[in-house]
Amino acid sequence: MDSDTSTLRISAEATPVPTLKPAGAFLVYHTPHGKWYHTEEHCSGMLGASQYTLESAVANGKKTCSVCSAPSSELLEEPYVVWVDENQVYHVSDECADFSGKASLMTPDTAAREGCAPCERCGAAAYSPEALASLSDVSPTEETAMSTPEASASADAQQPSPSAQTGDSH
Repeated sequence: MDSDTSTLRISAEATPVPTLKPAGAFLVYHTPHGKWYHTEEHCSGMLGASQYTLESAVANGKKTCSVCSAPSSELLEEPYVVWVDENQVYHVSDECADFSGKASLMTPDTAAREGCAPCERCGAAAYSPEALASLSDVSPTEETAMSTPEASASADAQQPSPSAQTGDSH
C-alpha cells in the first residue's frame, strides 16, 4: 500500500500596510469672518476662533497662515501625507500611542529630507520614500481611516458664541 504524504504549505502573507489618517482631518482654527486658518488658537491676537478640519477650512475659502506654520492646502491633494511629532518622528496618524506633542503635516519625501524617522509602533516606515518607490499596492489615505472623535464629532458645526469677540489680525 502506498502511503499518502501531504505537505503542509504555509504561505507568508504580506504584513498589512497601515492606513494613513487623511490630511483633511488635521485640526485648525479660524474665525467666521477671518481670511486664514491657523494651528494656534490665538495666533496674531486672533480672538473667538473655533476648531475646524483643514479640509473644511480650505473648502470655506480660508488661506494658510504663514505666522504659525499652518499646513499648506496643497497637502490635501497629496496621495501620501504623514503626521510629524515634536520629536521629528513621522506617524500614520497623530493618534499613535508614541506620538508626542503638536502635529505637523508633510509628505514622506519632505519628512525624510528634514531628517525625520518613521515610527516603528504605527508602521510609518511603510510610507518611507524607499518603501513607496518599491511598492505599487500601498493605498493612499481614506476618508474613513482612523477617524478621530474630534474629526467625526462635527467640529465643523461649531460656531463661536455671539458674545465672543472675533478677529483675525493679519
